[in-house]
Amino acid sequence: MKLLIGPYEVIRELIHEKQEDVFEFVFPYIGMTERFREIDRFLYESKHSRRYVSEYVGKVIIDITEWSDTEYCNSYFTAFMMFLKDHQRQYDCVLTSEKDCCSKLLSHLQTLFDIEKISLGKVRTDERPRIGFRSDTIDKENEGNVRS
Repeated sequence: MKLLIGPYEVIRELIHEKQEDVFEFVFPYIGMTERFREIDRFLYESKHSRRYVSEYVGKVIIDITEWSDTEYCNSYFTAFMMFLKDHQRQYDCVLTSEKDCCSKLLSHLQTLFDIEKISLGKVRTDERPRIGFRSDTIDKENEGNVRS
């Protein structure tokens, strides 16, 4: 399994360049006090993103950026990774992260999978969460529209 680290746009362009039929999934951080539904959500989205096929078989890109700063991998992370390991024949998984993964997360992944870590360009260092879309033109448009 590959772990690609770098800007999302570069990773997405690289994956889509090689293969067009790709299912993208964002695996958010889930604390132990919350209910874990990510395996069900993964199965539902993979089926319905391909026009209601009975099951999806193919390339899967899983974004684990929210997990890259965590001090430890909780049992929810392990359960999801074990699910992926059990379905390795069905899914050709590529893990992605915009931030460099901490050593504990990387070592945990290496105990479960044969990980090939590939760094692509500049990694994200800001601590702000990624919400919605990003646009370079928004800052340019609002440059002169500052209210005082």
